[in-house]
Amino acid sequence: MGRWVRYPVIMVVVLLAAAAIGMLSSGKSVGTGTTESADFRVRSFIADYTVQPGAGGTTDVRVTERIRVSFNSGGNRGLLRAIPLKYQSHENTVSGVSVQVTLRYRDGKDHTGEVEVTRTEENGVVVLRIGTTYEYLASGDQEYVISYTLHDVAMGSFNGKRQEIYLDANGTGWSASFDSVTARLHVPASLADRLDGNQSCYRGGSGSNDRCQITRTEGNGEVIFSASTENLAPKENLTFAVGFKPGTFAKAYTPTPPGLPAWQWLVPFGLASLIWLIARLRYARATHVGKPQVLVTEYLPPKGVPAIAAADIMGRPERGPGAQLLECVVAGQLRVRSTESAGETVVGSRSGGKLGRRDRERLRAQLKVEEVDLSPVTDKTLLALIKGYFLRPGQRLGSRLPPEDPVELGHKRGQLMVDRDWREYQPAGGSWFLPTFVIACLIEAVMMLSLAKHGLAFPLVVGVLMVLLLIAALYRTPSFGRLTEAGRAVRDHLLGLKQFLTMAEANRIAWLQNAEDAPRVTAEDHGSLVGSVNFDWPHGDGLFWPHVYPETGLAESSYSLARVSMWGFEACGHDLELELLPYRPAGCPGCRHPCSCCSGPGRS
Repeated sequence: MGRWVRYPVIMVVVLLAAAAIGMLSSGKSVGTGTTESADFRVRSFIADYTVQPGAGGTTDVRVTERIRVSFNSGGNRGLLRAIPLKYQSHENTVSGVSVQVTLRYRDGKDHTGEVEVTRTEENGVVVLRIGTTYEYLASGDQEYVISYTLHDVAMGSFNGKRQEIYLDANGTGWSASFDSVTARLHVPASLADRLDGNQSCYRGGSGSNDRCQITRTEGNGEVIFSASTENLAPKENLTFAVGFKPGTFAKAYTPTPPGLPAWQWLVPFGLASLIWLIARLRYARATHVGKPQVLVTEYLPPKGVPAIAAADIMGRPERGPGAQLLECVVAGQLRVRSTESAGETVVGSRSGGKLGRRDRERLRAQLKVEEVDLSPVTDKTLLALIKGYFLRPGQRLGSRLPPEDPVELGHKRGQLMVDRDWREYQPAGGSWFLPTFVIACLIEAVMMLSLAKHGLAFPLVVGVLMVLLLIAALYRTPSFGRLTEAGRAVRDHLLGLKQFLTMAEANRIAWLQNAEDAPRVTAEDHGSLVGSVNFDWPHGDGLFWPHVYPETGLAESSYSLARVSMWGFEACGHDLELELLPYRPAGCPGCRHPCSCCSGPGRS
């Protein structure tokens, strides 16, 4: 279950990080301004932007800002005007700065004309400090005219269908309110026929979609777009945009679309996670073994229950094929034969220890399963499962099943459980989950593809991850129903058998010698004494099988199985480990090489 917890957690972290990065990087840089104190208001802000060609195919605007500020007291020394130069990954430059003022100082002097300006630049923002550190302005109105050229301002739209000039007028950095703000864009006659008729104006805080008025007039060989608004609160701004036909500007920066709010990122993930959680809970409910109130120790396996079905009942279906193979070998229905010649070294012939990966692969490639006598298997579904897993033409234990076989075999295993009335019938994918899964996949695909059309590659990647999570949920949807009353009875019997197999040796002997409830085994049950060990496989507690006698059907093999250590079966993605020792008849001195007492056809 660990990986099913790690994947969603990792995806949550990735989505939250992406949303944070998107919100930080998507905001448009804006012009800002302030004063030495917040004890003022802006009576009017009028800005004129004249479009002109720039160097290297760029487009510039000559900006003239007329700012009338009203100070409430005489403790102010000047004005700070901040001009951002960076928008996303694009950087502008500013040149030709000049400032004209009409000021009244607190000492009664008036000043009209140029004034001292200190320019600094830090973190992509040019700051103009207008005023001195030793002269204080009088209360009342003061006027500033700031002129500068802003270079490389043309932009492309997100969808590439037009170009535009898109600018903030006053900016969102002011700590004062504005009585009125007006912005005028002057388009020369040479570009008038390139206008596409789209223009817009917005007012408010950062990210606001509130519209404001913008008009178009023509005269003196130019087209003028005027945008205006009134009563802006501190940190509020006027933004305007004028559209041009594609190709109007030789160079135009195309910004990336703004990031989505975090909750929108989490909607598809939450939907997929919810479906996964429901599927996981249903799977846990269907595979939960549970325990009876009173557990009765059992000595023999349940009659008529094949090992592959026992694995399904115990919630360990991946162990079913391996357990069924051992059951058939012990019953003399199948045998495992090595393709190596008698007397040759066989991979895994050493005693003790686990085999390495290469040794396991070589060993599986050397072993094949052969039919001895399957006539006792009367259930057609079980017979089809045995042949499907082990008796395909040319199959070795290391062979992988064709892609279509695991699906067909899975259906047959479910059919076996339903036919024997051990599990309830469960439609493939559940009666509701499969349609829900398909609808969720369609929603994910439409949402992410629509975002990708605007140049968002990352949402498309996230969408793929969401679909993978949905596929994981489909994988975890149980293809079988809950245990029936008969199935629970078999489960209780298997749990009792597991209790016996996992007892300490002293407790096991004491139980076997108990006069009251010790098992009574007849001659007909002898085959079950060894066969019961196979049912330890569904429990996953290991198998300790000291001997498999010749009468079990392995005597005709080149080698007999003397010790078995199985960790599932290759068809289910697990490994099979076998230790092969030479077959020896009774009375053999125990040599590991051919000798007079144990040599013979097919033996070593």
